[in-house]
Amino acid sequence: MQLVDSFRCLRDFLTAAERRLYFRDQTPASVQSLHDLAHAFRPTVIVELGTLRGLSLRVWLAAAPEAAVKAVATSFDALRRYAEMFPLDWSRIETIQTDILKFDFTTLWKSEDRVLLFVDVHDTPEAPIMAHVLRNAVPRLPEGSLVVVDDVWYSPGNVNKENAQEIFRARVLPEIDELQLFDVHYAPYHAGGTFWGFREVVPLLRWLNRHGTVLQFTPAAKHVAFFTGQQFSSDKAFDEKLFAARCGVVHHHPLAGTVGGSRLADRVMSGIIKLYAKGDFATALNLLTDLLAKAPESKGTAYAMAVILARIEGEGRGAHSPKEYCSWILPQIHHIVHKEDHALAERALQLEIAGPAPHPNTARLLEDIRKIFFRHRAPPGTRRPGVTLFAVPKPFRGLEKIIQRNSVRSWLWLEPKPEVILMGDDEGTAEICEEFGLRHVPDIRRNERGTPLLDDIFLKAQESTDTEVLCYVNADIILFDIMQAIARALNKFDAFLLVGQRLNYDVTTELDFSHSNRAAMLMKEALGNGVMEGPAAMDYFAFTPGLWENIPPFALGRIIWDTWLLHDNLQAGRPVIDCTGFVTAIHQNHGYAHIASGLGAAGCYEGRDPEAQRNRLLADRQPGGSVLSGNNVHLAPFIMHKTGYITRRKV
Repeated sequence: MQLVDSFRCLRDFLTAAERRLYFRDQTPASVQSLHDLAHAFRPTVIVELGTLRGLSLRVWLAAAPEAAVKAVATSFDALRRYAEMFPLDWSRIETIQTDILKFDFTTLWKSEDRVLLFVDVHDTPEAPIMAHVLRNAVPRLPEGSLVVVDDVWYSPGNVNKENAQEIFRARVLPEIDELQLFDVHYAPYHAGGTFWGFREVVPLLRWLNRHGTVLQFTPAAKHVAFFTGQQFSSDKAFDEKLFAARCGVVHHHPLAGTVGGSRLADRVMSGIIKLYAKGDFATALNLLTDLLAKAPESKGTAYAMAVILARIEGEGRGAHSPKEYCSWILPQIHHIVHKEDHALAERALQLEIAGPAPHPNTARLLEDIRKIFFRHRAPPGTRRPGVTLFAVPKPFRGLEKIIQRNSVRSWLWLEPKPEVILMGDDEGTAEICEEFGLRHVPDIRRNERGTPLLDDIFLKAQESTDTEVLCYVNADIILFDIMQAIARALNKFDAFLLVGQRLNYDVTTELDFSHSNRAAMLMKEALGNGVMEGPAAMDYFAFTPGLWENIPPFALGRIIWDTWLLHDNLQAGRPVIDCTGFVTAIHQNHGYAHIASGLGAAGCYEGRDPEAQRNRLLADRQPGGSVLSGNNVHLAPFIMHKTGYITRRKV
């Protein structure tokens, strides 16, 4: 399960970094299946034809630690880019950048090798790679080699023109980015059933059927495998005409079936479908604008807008921004023009559902957008008065144990007393929760280095309590007056974010907060001798639930995540309050041995640490990410003064 969990982390990162609604290059079941195949086969050489982001390469490295891994592709740019954030053991990978159609495969293995050949590259009319591999690579493999072909789906029974579309939508579409245009082919299997895939599945099945080759496959996965050595039998029983007659293709277009319901609307929608295929989304949106103005009752118009907006979010806006699409937005959704494209797509789908004949895919697309991009919205229904503090402690050992126990004690002596949730299953967390009577949420998602992921932390915290305010706080922070600050913010705003600077102060002994004079003494000592950290370092975030709709999977405790939380609210125009003058936040100084890369604080904050680099890439791909580094508490439009009075910041 560790491999699958690591894959999910990488997939979530790629989804957020590429801002795609559907990222389905692999599935957890396929990853586990590939691992099991390689682990059981124990190859000495693994040859991968076609490498993009390196998802399968990571499987080979984990499953076959003794094998030499050789990747053959026309480009490794994407692999190198993501390997900076998700490090690879390059010492075990030989990259060969070449034209596969002109490559001599026999240079990749020796006759005594146990070879696993993984084919993960697609045919084009100009490049029939599958036929080339079957003709020039497979026959030259050592006998008993294992050939694995990716992006192949199995469905039982026969497929024909009448049922192909239905089977395609049920079996294949859920595992492909359905906002893209593509053709999916199908071909019969001599042992029964049908296999689906891209163009290369037909020559693959023709070859397999001709030689009577028996495939290994798991219905839940999307690849097939076979052993060499017995597949070169006679082809007398193979009927090419019958085979060709049972092959077919399904053409997928995300806007297929979208009609306007009138001669004008049908003509415009026909043009929209062609423009979508060309990638001319701006012109398509302009035509939809005009159609809404001339025929507001047209069917499917809002659905088409939603599909285009969801697609361009991942393609990159180029010169276009949400504000440039205002001309086509109906008056009733002008109030969300500051939102990103997925929010506009959601509203367009709501309009489609409210119409007389919504597109049949409307409800599912709306559900997917909400599930992927708006997970952090406040749950429906009213929330009870109160405040919940939540934190993710490090292991309770050494100085960290002293520091974190001090923090927990300080939170429990706040008035009025908040609910406190500790998250994660690191050493000592469960015991501390039991000792102090705290809520414990042990199951949080982590990346492959074990670092907690911000999106899951905030999602689980908001799902775990129904208080009207939550406050994330780093587990080394002692807070004074935070409850009073929250109360004053509630009196002024319905929704808000409170942030502030911290005081760095050395604390090496456990503190007793049961005596009010000791707490007052600590605050006085820290104010007198502590060092105020810069305004870009934020260690607590008090907020009303639902402020963030789409938190990227940042690694907690590395750079960027805190400034992103601030930036997203500033960009959306929500009330952000700098309460540095009112709330005292004491940061108990500690070391940075927990940084998995071993680069310490400098490597993390200078961006040399891979997890820090990954956070930066995630931030850069978000709206306004290029200006993220300049964000700090001094940009908060409101200030809470020492008296507790809240005013607008003077510019």
